[in-house]
Amino acid sequence: MIQIEITTHCNFECFYCAGRDMPQRHMAWKAFLGILDRVPVRRRTVNLQGEGEPTTHPRFFEMAAEVARRGLVAYAITNGSCNKHALIARHFPRIGVSIDTLDAAEAERIGRYKLARTLANLDALLALMGPARLYIHTVD
Repeated sequence: MIQIEITTHCNFECFYCAGRDMPQRHMAWKAFLGILDRVPVRRRTVNLQGEGEPTTHPRFFEMAAEVARRGLVAYAITNGSCNKHALIARHFPRIGVSIDTLDAAEAERIGRYKLARTLANLDALLALMGPARLYIHTVD
């Protein structure tokens, strides 16, 4: 797996995230293509990751499409706030959703806002993609 940190922007404020102390910016398209140009040509997974929320990158889905166009497999771990379920299902053979608690008050306390929306988005992805294509990530 090759991990590309495409953004430090985030719509949550998780107290444990290193990205909160970094300059908030998105990777430039040209830099992204330059990195992909150096990925060896064979079937590999490219994790479009971030010290922020990768779906906030304005070219996130274009990045996933470019990964696939090159014969690579796109993967990402999202905080579950993105409601573009069909686009996620189309561009990602597998997707990770980060959920650290099922307690709404605890989620707010740690900076993971609107847990109900995240869980609704997870349900929508589950309906579109099935359980074999979804991974749950958590910080204990």
